Amino acid sequence: MNTPPSATKACRSAVRAEASWVLCLRSETPNFTPDVEAAAERIKQTSERVLALSKENGLIWLEAYEKMLDGVLKLEEDTAKDLSSDWVEKFVSTQADSISATSQAYLGAFKDRLK
Repeated sequence: MNTPPSATKACRSAVRAEASWVLCLRSETPNFTPDVEAAAERIKQTSERVLALSKENGLIWLEAYEKMLDGVLKLEEDTAKDLSSDWVEKFVSTQADSISATSQAYLGAFKDRLK
């Protein structure tokens, strides 16, 4: 691959500028020693906070999803009752019960993991 001379010159210039900045920073702070332990502790605290908030938001989302699903299943059952057909009502009721039981087990497992 052929790099245009102007691009190569610009890259070299940028590298020199970066190197100059690093040297300047080092010369201005000769006794600079990073506190690695303090930085690691701040990172750990931030990670723990992010994890806690993620769990909290996950639980809120799961509960909202569960309420929405219950509403949809209730709407299906009510609609089936209005059709005045016993077999349709029985079919939809059985389907709703199945979905409800499956979702309770599935969402319950997720909730337990997030607690």
